[in-house]
Formats: sequence, structure tokens, C-alpha cells
Amino acid sequence: MDTSFGTAAPVSGLTGDFCYQSELVGQLRLKFGSGFLKSLVYSESEEDVAEQETQCLPLGHPVAVALDAYFSGDPSFSVLLHRIPLDRLAGTPFQKRVREALLSIPYGETRSYGHLAETLGSSPRAVGQSCRRNPVAIIVPCHRVILSSMEPGGYGGKRKGGVWERKLALLRHEGVPS
Repeated sequence: MDTSFGTAAPVSGLTGDFCYQSELVGQLRLKFGSGFLKSLVYSESEEDVAEQETQCLPLGHPVAVALDAYFSGDPSFSVLLHRIPLDRLAGTPFQKRVREALLSIPYGETRSYGHLAETLGSSPRAVGQSCRRNPVAIIVPCHRVILSSMEPGGYGGKRKGGVWERKLALLRHEGVPS
């Protein structure tokens, strides 16, 4: 990304798959390459992580510290995001613009797909598809994008089930009525 967000130096020697456990949304899978966070996705089940023989993210790692702050409701979360070592995330120029727009949505607030589309000179569907391809859920807060009717809309391409329930949980956690 081309902003100060995620431009922290890589964590030396951290490569491979790791897990992070959250009571709110369950287990998260994180992939690191050359010390940079490449992806953060939800595990479908604990067996999903166990099968990959992943180890837990080390305590004190910048991503673990930021996630701990987020899930505990610590307002320092937004400052800690800038310490996360993100590699330039793959994606089209439009997807990168959408991610930048997502990063501008403050904790506890939402924007509609239509609002973001208007801001970006695009369509709500294109914004939704870009959100669906967000490689670092929670960190780049695509869960804060809702329908113009103020309904939650989809999450990860789903409108029901476990992933969608996680969106609702994240919105409630941030104090957004859902």
C-alpha cells in the first residue's frame, strides 16, 4: 500500500502460517512471508488450522499486539495498525484504492457500498467484489461496509453462515447496531 499504514519493517525470520485465537470470531489464520503479513483469514474450524500444523502467533508480535488491542476494545488499536508489517498486498489498482478507502473508515463507523463507489467513481458491486478479495480481514476493515439500507450486506461473498455471523459480531463489538 502506498500510505504510512502497514509500512513497518518486516519481523526478521517470521515466515509461514500462524494462528490467532479470538473469543469473538474464533480462530484466524495468518500467513507471513519474509517477515511481512500476507493474509489474515478466518478458519472454518479448529481442525482447519490443526491440519496445517500452524503455531500460534508469538506474543508481542506487532500483529498479535494490534489484534489483542482490537478485541479488547483498546483505542490504541488504530495507532498499532501502523506497526503491522504488511507487504504490498496483491491486487489491482482499483482493489488497492478500495483498501485505502476502507482504512479511512473509523472504528465504530460504517460506510455503504454505494458511498464508497461514489467516492471511488465506481459501482457498489465492484466495491463489494474488492472487499471480498481483501487479503487481511479485520486489519483492513471491510466489515465496516454495509448496504445503503443500513443492513449488514454480505461478508466474504456470503449473506449467511459463519463468515457473515463474524461480520455481525465485529460490528456489534465496535458498537454498530446490526
